[in-house]
Amino acid sequence: MKNDKEIFQRLYNVSRETIQKLDVYHDYLLFSQNKTNLIGKGSKEEIYLRHFADSAKIFYLIENLLKGKDGNKLKICDIGSGAGFPGAVVQIFMEMYNFKNRVDLIESIKKKCNFLELLKVKIDSRFNILNSRVEFLNQKYDIVIARAVSPLKVFFPNIRKIVKKNSIIILPKGNTWENELNEVKNDWKFHLNIVKNNIDLDKTGGVTLIIKNIHENLFHKCYIAHIFLHTYLSIRK
Repeated sequence: MKNDKEIFQRLYNVSRETIQKLDVYHDYLLFSQNKTNLIGKGSKEEIYLRHFADSAKIFYLIENLLKGKDGNKLKICDIGSGAGFPGAVVQIFMEMYNFKNRVDLIESIKKKCNFLELLKVKIDSRFNILNSRVEFLNQKYDIVIARAVSPLKVFFPNIRKIVKKNSIIILPKGNTWENELNEVKNDWKFHLNIVKNNIDLDKTGGVTLIIKNIHENLFHKCYIAHIFLHTYLSIRK
């Protein structure tokens, strides 16, 4: 853990108060892991790098947006937050830099929400917790983040109701990211920026996808429907 934490502190120059919060988070996470499956067993010894640092990088990807005009009004959500990654860590970093935004942590499993509720008290943070599936939400978000939830072909339809035309979606992905993009390239249109992960955080070739202006490719869907109808009518003749 010591080396893990030292690398984290080298990557991110954080305040003593923030480190104290993360230490409390770390210890409570390990304690709770015995009762609720919150993280993979293989990452228990690398919480600072595998989870805290990997989540903190997302804060720095949105920092300029928060500093911009009306940045304090931006609505942010973390889908499938689980143990609070990345949303709770992003909230901790926002508080360190005195941003007033609150991240909505969206989690469908009640046990994990209970963990997040107690975590919020223990680290005195301001994030919100929504015990819900994302498909059932009716509010819109300016920034959507998610880590280790579902492939893009499943994720995109699920977030359709909560994104606006100019929403930004930030998704850390493992080394299957190219395959996932290929699976959605015909059905969805969007602007894409690919940020390579720091080698200290990820040696597998993972990236962070930054997606803007997402919308369904209705032309392609209509074309597929036309082909299907034409084939069906040909068979009927």
